[in-house]
Amino acid sequence: MTGADPSLGFRRMLAALDPTMTAEPALAALADIADRLEAELELLLIEDSDLFRVAGLPLARQVDLRTGTAAPLGATDLEAQIQAVAARLRRRLAKLAAHKRLRWSFHTVRGDPAGELTLAAERADLLVLGRRSGPAAPAIAALRRSRRSVMLLSPEAGTPRSVVALYRGGATGRHVLATALRLAATERSPIEVVTADRKRAAAALKQIIAASPAAPRHRIVNLPADDGLAALVEHAAGGILVVGADEPLLQAESAWDLMSAAACSVLAVR
Repeated sequence: MTGADPSLGFRRMLAALDPTMTAEPALAALADIADRLEAELELLLIEDSDLFRVAGLPLARQVDLRTGTAAPLGATDLEAQIQAVAARLRRRLAKLAAHKRLRWSFHTVRGDPAGELTLAAERADLLVLGRRSGPAAPAIAALRRSRRSVMLLSPEAGTPRSVVALYRGGATGRHVLATALRLAATERSPIEVVTADRKRAAAALKQIIAASPAAPRHRIVNLPADDGLAALVEHAAGGILVVGADEPLLQAESAWDLMSAAACSVLAVR
């Protein structure tokens, strides 16, 4: 328990699964993050209705990536494959949740991925997405449009080595620091606060830590001279970068390319 201001926390964390998030390390990372944030964890597997329509066509084929051979693909075959994946994920999540004593749920839904994601996000405080490549990636669209806090989970996600918080001041800056404090989980990951105003950041961090029973290791450093996102994600490699959702650096056209290639997860808080 961090003891941080509960009004700045997350009660429900929704992870919309994509292929980058179904591997063992990613599932373990999701459970670990939910544990640190003291949030209920919901996994959502969206079955793309367009894919089922294609599978129903007479010439639909599936290709075995190991052998390169093609075989007929029907809607029944596709549904069986997805159900098998869902069952495996549900079993694994149950084990992880039992170990950490997490509140959890697992749901599957069929429809338009973008629409279903928008609906599902309404019942969560924090939306967690994988980082698919491409300019139309739903992750970057959600990051820019969602009214919720959004995390882009690194494909290499594991136990974060550190938590880097970009502090700009104001109410959002306070939420950034409070979230970083929760993610640090006292002894597990140190906090590094990057800011252009070290004095104000120190005062804000001191106030938040005062409400916590134990203070994590932390330090405050100057914002890189180039004030660029590339420097920040490189600095946060192997950990989690926490920023405000209104952060100007996230609005640049190059932001998605940088975050897709980054060796860290990015959490934009509101």
